[in-house]
Amino acid sequence: MTALRTPLEQSAVIFLFFFFALTLTGADCSQPDLFRSLRVSAASNPGLAFDCATALHSERQQEFVLRLAFAAAAPRDPDLVVKHWAQVAGKTWLAAAGFFPVLEIARRLPAPEARQLVLEATRRNPSLALREYDSYGDLPWAGAIFEQAVRSAPDEAVSLATRQPAVLARLRAHQFRVLVELASEFGISATERERLAAFHQRIQSGELSQTDARRLIHDYAFFPALVQARLNSADDADFLDRLLARTASLSFRWFEDRPPRLAHLNAIELYLLLSYGRAEEDDRLFTSVFDSLLLPKLRGIALPNLQLRHFVALAADHSRLDVFLRATPIGTLARSMADIHTLEDALDASEVIENITQPAQLMQAQSAIQSYRKAGEEESSVFYSLLAARIDEKLKAPAGEFARFFNDDSRLRTKALFDATGMCTQRHVFHADDDGVESFQSFQRQYALDPAWHWEDHGDWVRLSADHVVIYANKPVGEGQAAISRLLAATRTEPTVFVHRGHSYHVERSLRYLTSAAHLVFLGSCRGLGVTAEVLLTAPEAQLIVTRSVGTASVNDPLLKAINDELRKGVSSIDWQVFWKAQQTRFGRSPVFEDYIPPYRNPAARLAAAYYAWLAS
Repeated sequence: MTALRTPLEQSAVIFLFFFFALTLTGADCSQPDLFRSLRVSAASNPGLAFDCATALHSERQQEFVLRLAFAAAAPRDPDLVVKHWAQVAGKTWLAAAGFFPVLEIARRLPAPEARQLVLEATRRNPSLALREYDSYGDLPWAGAIFEQAVRSAPDEAVSLATRQPAVLARLRAHQFRVLVELASEFGISATERERLAAFHQRIQSGELSQTDARRLIHDYAFFPALVQARLNSADDADFLDRLLARTASLSFRWFEDRPPRLAHLNAIELYLLLSYGRAEEDDRLFTSVFDSLLLPKLRGIALPNLQLRHFVALAADHSRLDVFLRATPIGTLARSMADIHTLEDALDASEVIENITQPAQLMQAQSAIQSYRKAGEEESSVFYSLLAARIDEKLKAPAGEFARFFNDDSRLRTKALFDATGMCTQRHVFHADDDGVESFQSFQRQYALDPAWHWEDHGDWVRLSADHVVIYANKPVGEGQAAISRLLAATRTEPTVFVHRGHSYHVERSLRYLTSAAHLVFLGSCRGLGVTAEVLLTAPEAQLIVTRSVGTASVNDPLLKAINDELRKGVSSIDWQVFWKAQQTRFGRSPVFEDYIPPYRNPAARLAAAYYAWLAS
């Protein structure tokens, strides 16, 4: 018999022996009990979770536990990850651990696997790869990492190259000729330079001339050009989706003061403008564009599947679903329920369902769901069953077997926010624009008058601490985020509270710093509700505070401070309903505060919790 060489191996055997001994004595211990135990222990003892995951019969449960174990081990113990690499190799969620932790793991792996792993992390976080070349420049495939970062964020690459000679030199060395020319060109605005960068590959290949490209960057032409590129090719889908969302959001940001000229856009372009720009849309803006511009051009047009679920949810949310469905071919609502294969797909569909109020439309959606469930594979069947249960709940129909997985848990168990040393680490992300400066100043004022908080200024970033709570926040200038990332990686610290501040079009950049260790996520931007799915895919254990419409510093900072005051008290849990009522009194039932959604009222979060409850069963 092989000896147990390490305490970790011994603890795994003891854990399993104890568990199965209880089973043999008749205690109520089963596969679900083992899963729940490993799920709870994975964060504090990832080695135990790795060793015991194979005892689970369900492949879904095994993968879930392995994901939690990997997320816990990656920033603290890369050697442990490498030891169990065979269990996690090839998983799609590996890059969510963050660029620096992934880099440390890759240094311990064989070259082919290491290279692919870091490239995936780079696709997810090109900003750090562009800025932190020295952290991987010694690797034999450093050039491939840099090239991937440039392809994933050419606009950021050219912007950096204008002020960092080292980045410009690397662009030249890797033969990004067009980006080098743009970075070196005088008399061009930052916006024009970044927009031209979106077409750099087509310009460099000769497919698009410089003259034609410069015509495409004008406001009236840029969004249609991006739409055409996105519909014609999926090669740059991630980058184009990000750029489409930012362009649409910026178009709507100043809608009241400077309405953009949109009459020249066709139906599909207007549909995608509203879909991608949803983070900046209120009722007045959406209905204005929908009623006066989109609807007259929509009659009989078959819209693409791209963003369809999002748009159906928007139309319902803004009381335009009926007229939208009448103007489009029969089956549009049913089509929005098609192709649900992943949790992300299901979370998107849940937003559609939550925003439908007409029983007839709910029944249409239910019929489509039942049809797709019967025709789909096993994985899809679970998601469709959960969605069907939610529709039954809204229709007040008899509850089916999946209804039991939905619960109204409205508490945050604060133990999950504190690490083994008893510290709650938070990361607050600000962005370099006027709103970012204003938000940071508001953040600073909120804590300046409280003597319990100690403020440390580290140049481009700050550290706040009080009792057992510590906050790392970048200033909206310089390279503070990169510095914080380096520090967290060096100290193997994982923020369990993550806060995004600033405009909605910055959310995508903020979420590059989110890891699966987060248990509370606060999105202070407009319409943070729309990115719930993206957050939960990275941080499946997180509770979210988001906005349905407008986010503002006048609510964000007092609300966050109130949460931190609770954490400083050492409370075992926060009852969100009680906490939220207190905040409603504090804000005087402000209509702006009413648009903030606590965790227990978030439909996507509720569906995700139901899925995890099903998984545990």
